Amino acid sequence: MKGCSSISSLISAIDYVTANAGEVEVVNLSLDCHCTSSELNTAINAAVNADVTFVVAAGNDDKDASSFSPANHPNVIAVSAIVDTDAKCGASGVSSNYGKDDLLASFSNYGNVVDIAASGVSINSTYKSNSFTTRWNKYGYTICNWICCILPFITSKCVSFRRIKYN
Repeated sequence: MKGCSSISSLISAIDYVTANAGEVEVVNLSLDCHCTSSELNTAINAAVNADVTFVVAAGNDDKDASSFSPANHPNVIAVSAIVDTDAKCGASGVSSNYGKDDLLASFSNYGNVVDIAASGVSINSTYKSNSFTTRWNKYGYTICNWICCILPFITSKCVSFRRIKYN
């Protein structure tokens, strides 16, 4: 599984979240497995039943996300990446190495299980480098081009929405 040592480790982490659901509102899972795991689905269901929201990467493989776990779970918010070079609607921005403006990024998984797509190309990040990229902009930020770069933003919006909904 990309992003995690094993499905059993992930299930243990989700079980911890479920046991502490009063303190954990939203979980960000930036990983994918070209698989379906009934044990993982059971763990996610238990957490969702305890009122925990999951925001997960659809995957960075340019494939149908329906065959990737946990994106294929019906109770998660699966996120794909789009190219957005001008921060405006209308596909009027320039194209990037990952595709045309306002279209699905060439690396992003896609399909009916995807709930939302957000800009996942040329995202400024505060880390200096990792296995995803070694490109920096003039301000010293790493330029990230993967779904995991946008997931924290979508996750924070889910937290905000939950706070509005429940308060």
